[in-house]
Amino acid sequence: MALTLIKQAGDGSLAPPPVAPCAGGGTIYAGLAKRFWPRVRKDEADGCWIWQGSRTAMGYGRFTYRGKGIRAHRAAWMLANGREFPSGLICCHRCDNPPCVNPSHLFLGDHLTNSRDCCAKGRARAPLGEQNGQSKLAESQVREALLSKEFHGTVARRLGVSMYCIYSIRRGLTWRHVFDAVRAGRRS
Repeated sequence: MALTLIKQAGDGSLAPPPVAPCAGGGTIYAGLAKRFWPRVRKDEADGCWIWQGSRTAMGYGRFTYRGKGIRAHRAAWMLANGREFPSGLICCHRCDNPPCVNPSHLFLGDHLTNSRDCCAKGRARAPLGEQNGQSKLAESQVREALLSKEFHGTVARRLGVSMYCIYSIRRGLTWRHVFDAVRAGRRS
């Protein structure tokens, strides 16, 4: 499924991709195109076409189509390909820029494809240690828990966390980066 390539307008500027012709002489989604493309700003620095309409909390463009809210990049894919969006698939970004609607930056995939793309680009990693908003301990407290000879429950009460939290730290299930550093230090 190749996306329609972006064509240069007569004046050398970027133009929206054409919409597919239909039997009645017009184009499929002509009304959609008239409402959609005026809300797009082309950023020539990175080639992204930035959605200027409303956005979700995650930064993806929102657009109304047939009375339903859809993501703007899905509408861009439909306009570029002249057909409905395939069910069971998602519209992924090559550029990793949520408001981008440039059809040449979009590709179809499933959730697994999108996850693999995310991991391959190094975006899937959660913040470690104190940088993680769910962290209850500071790194110094984790080191203390790892080096202590006390029971899990005793350390947990002193640090104000659950016994399972201390168990997980001491088994390297959480705070793995500190666990590995402390273990390596013990061997030296």
